[in-house]
Amino acid sequence: MKNTQKGFICPAIFRTKTLRDDKRGRVGVTERAAKGFTLIELLVVVLIIGVLAAVAVPQYQKAVLKSRYTQLQIWGRTLFNAQQVFFMANGKYATTFDELDIDLQGTLSEGKKKVSTGKAYCEFNGDYPEFFCNIVPSQSLTLLVAYQAKTILCRAYSETAKNICLSMGGIYRGVGSTGYTDYYLYRES
Repeated sequence: MKNTQKGFICPAIFRTKTLRDDKRGRVGVTERAAKGFTLIELLVVVLIIGVLAAVAVPQYQKAVLKSRYTQLQIWGRTLFNAQQVFFMANGKYATTFDELDIDLQGTLSEGKKKVSTGKAYCEFNGDYPEFFCNIVPSQSLTLLVAYQAKTILCRAYSETAKNICLSMGGIYRGVGSTGYTDYYLYRES
């Protein structure tokens, strides 16, 4: 079952052509049945898989970080809105999370100034009218909620984090004293 094209053998037979010395010292073309893959073919496949993995793994990690940060942003925005409602009702801002009129899905600690789940935490920032939220274990990306200034910032400590802040719609604010970069996610005029 040969095709009409020169040198082509029907793939259903799986034959390859090789050069071979016959008994008289002449080199000629013979056909032999292929019984597997050559080492070179296997190395090429491994190389292709390696290149694909080198490209895919960092993109996957970035996507996971972005999805976790999106959840953190929702959580931070909920706390921000609860803080604004508390202020309208009481004329002052809450100093602990249990004062806010929301059901927190997490554990309160440190005098009820920190709420955490297994993957993230938010805590009040000392005496400042703000709190910050972080993804666990990553410390390269922070959500800073300044409720008195009515601002939510994406604070980036790495290039990947900067890209995530920008992809979330962040508007460049500036570089901080310790090398972080702030991006506005929300700012009331």
